Amino acid sequence: MSERLKPFAGKIDAWRQRAAETRDLADKVVAQKSVDAATLVEIEQTGTDIRAEIAAFDKLVSEVGRISPASAAELGGIGDALRLILLEITELGTRMYAVRWQAVLGTIDTPPAAGEPGTASGEEPVHHVAPDEVIYLGGPVGTDGVDLPAGSHESEAAEPGPRH
Repeated sequence: MSERLKPFAGKIDAWRQRAAETRDLADKVVAQKSVDAATLVEIEQTGTDIRAEIAAFDKLVSEVGRISPASAAELGGIGDALRLILLEITELGTRMYAVRWQAVLGTIDTPPAAGEPGTASGEEPVHHVAPDEVIYLGGPVGTDGVDLPAGSHESEAAEPGPRH
């Protein structure tokens, strides 16, 4: 059993290094105000890979827990470390998606030009999003920055509880 656990401890350093690289990349994306789809796909894949690592680790801890609950409890730190790395990667990915949205919406540090919405008297002002500001467009949104057609999604805000 201990032989099956060793790889997980060693992989944490590799995941931390990947998180550091992603942090540097996110800083670069924010500074350049641009991110390509391949970078976003790579970040999504990293998150998927970490989730798979967490699932494998949790399965192993469950097996250990059947033999020795105390030993399984001692392994919690490794699972916590993996989850914190996943959280960091997710937050960095969100930063990069925000830059992509701003580019798609044309709101990256660009004041409205004469004749654009929000510049004429009586028009609704255009809100320009700062690089660190969260934006919400108020509707179902696809991952490519395009609103989904009405009725193409299920409302998560429907009645709570199990669905039948």
